[in-house]
Amino acid sequence: MQLSTGGGKTCIAAYIGSGAYAKGNQMLVLTHRQEIKGQLVRAFTGAGVPCADIGTDSPCHIDTIGIAANRLGTYAPPDFIFVDEFQHAVSTTFLKVIEAFPNAKVLGLTATPQRLDGKGLNQVADVIVSGPSMKWLIDNGWLKQPIYYAPKELVDVSGLRKTGGDFNHSDLEKLMSKPSVTGNAVIEYQRLANGRTALAFCVTVAHAEGVARAFSEAGITSESVDGKLSKDERAERLARLASGRTKVLTSCELISEGFDAPAVGAVISLRPTASLTMHMQQIGRGLRPSTDFDCIVLDHAGNCFRHGLAEEDREWSLEGKAKRKVPEKLEEIHRCQICYAVFAGAACPQCGIQRAPSPRELKQKEGEMQRLLEVRHRIDHKAEERAAKTLEDLQAIALKRGYSPKWAWIRWKTSWRNRKALPKGGENSKKPVF
Repeated sequence: MQLSTGGGKTCIAAYIGSGAYAKGNQMLVLTHRQEIKGQLVRAFTGAGVPCADIGTDSPCHIDTIGIAANRLGTYAPPDFIFVDEFQHAVSTTFLKVIEAFPNAKVLGLTATPQRLDGKGLNQVADVIVSGPSMKWLIDNGWLKQPIYYAPKELVDVSGLRKTGGDFNHSDLEKLMSKPSVTGNAVIEYQRLANGRTALAFCVTVAHAEGVARAFSEAGITSESVDGKLSKDERAERLARLASGRTKVLTSCELISEGFDAPAVGAVISLRPTASLTMHMQQIGRGLRPSTDFDCIVLDHAGNCFRHGLAEEDREWSLEGKAKRKVPEKLEEIHRCQICYAVFAGAACPQCGIQRAPSPRELKQKEGEMQRLLEVRHRIDHKAEERAAKTLEDLQAIALKRGYSPKWAWIRWKTSWRNRKALPKGGENSKKPVF
């Protein structure tokens, strides 16, 4: 079952589990993280399914994959196996458990049935069923609308090594830990998302801790969360984020995949990745409904250019794919230089301006972030000025905007398009007296 992050996969699985329990079926629910286990227990219990850890007498056992693999003989063979974050199901440990019960029906749950190593999920699944798309969920109010911003020029990852198909953590940490990158993250949060609670996705635990310190030093309450913390401490930090006492929570991977973090109003991406799954999972953390009607996405990592916008329609398949090299020149997604809309193709769909025929190569440079995608509710000033045909048109614009009358004459006289139209004699050829 493929369904967007925040689309309700856990609730659907619990509903199916309640029907299986009513018919007397035995169930096994697998996850790869302890935090996700708690979410599954709450969902299944809430649906009326008695749950227990492996090794006890219960119709439904929910536990992490490591424990399940070590205790295969301690409970009754299941009729149904539920696997959360199903893209992990072709790993050795998951296969060990699934193959131990060949008569069980298997239902996998995932937002992104695609792996960085290219392995197909057809080893463990016969059919893929997709629910409503992320775009449909956004359009119908089930998820928030992401609003994307990115630096004018992005960090350059073209020279970084690859490890396991993704950017090398050590190289990436050095690049993204630069004071200019972290400082810009703080500044742009203050400018574009100030006051909203936010999740910041970092490269390593040390990087996450450093980013949290930078936000805190700027007067923005921030904490980091990682697997070294006790369960209680992690829960307390998440609770402080949910209440708004903590404004920015930083992490590397703990809150990126499957983790039910509190609803937030912003996502700060500080981890470039070659993984489409990680990119979509991270943005999805910020799309759960809350008091904010949208989610600000501050993409310092350039992942939107690398993988596209999260809500784009995608065709999912169980078939494997060959590993592909992440493009070093970002050509698929374009940023309009006039209205800052993001688009694919030759012309901006918002203002109609044709894009430059050859994209320039991006290099690291500091600068303010620009809006990538926004429904514009105000008139584009530049487009309005380009549409002006006469001096009187420009004078009308100046009057409407409250500009000095001199502005219209200066714009008329210096416009390359209209300069040839200026008569050699006559009242328009002389500077009027205001």
